[in-house]
Amino acid sequence: MLRCHNAGLRCCVHAIGDRAFDMALAAYENAIDASPRKDHRHRIEHMGNWLCTPERMSRMVRSGIVAIPNIAIGYYVGDAILDCVGEKRLTKAFPFRTLLKNGVIIAGGSDSPGYWPVDPLRDIAACVSRKMRWGEVWVPEERIGVSEAFAMHTTTASWAGFEENDKGTLAVGKLADIAVLAEDPFEIQPEWIKDLKVDMTIVGGEVKYQA
Repeated sequence: MLRCHNAGLRCCVHAIGDRAFDMALAAYENAIDASPRKDHRHRIEHMGNWLCTPERMSRMVRSGIVAIPNIAIGYYVGDAILDCVGEKRLTKAFPFRTLLKNGVIIAGGSDSPGYWPVDPLRDIAACVSRKMRWGEVWVPEERIGVSEAFAMHTTTASWAGFEENDKGTLAVGKLADIAVLAEDPFEIQPEWIKDLKVDMTIVGGEVKYQA
């Protein structure tokens, strides 16, 4: 980690579970303490899925580590995870409201190497409604707003990838990759966001699809 950090690289560590989180955080902290560097944007994939204690959140904020939770995991296999890991360890699963309240930077990620379709609208709907595929509303107190969920998957996601000058917002000089939705996601029931139709897609300023 220190060698990568000193080389100016942004590191992405895949970690699930309390011991893995602590190992990743300790490695980041050691590297940053030994060689302070601003705007490193180091990240932990799956941090914020579960077992994200207040102490771990404070360590992330202190070191500027980005959390990349994956609501799609909860949406598709949360019931199986409950059976395997148990309700006690998942009491505050996917605690997006708590993460944001404590100042943790979170960006959406699909974690989808062929397991399920990549679908940001589905994931945004799950973040806002907390309704999972098997029908349960999981930890409803951790719901976030529509604007916060969209930011996770647009502005913050582009920032986490050092692409904020090209993507994430509609602005002059950016890539002009745009999806035009059939309805306003801010005006419908949150769980319906996943079913929104796409009327048009524009890539690089050119219309590539039109309903």
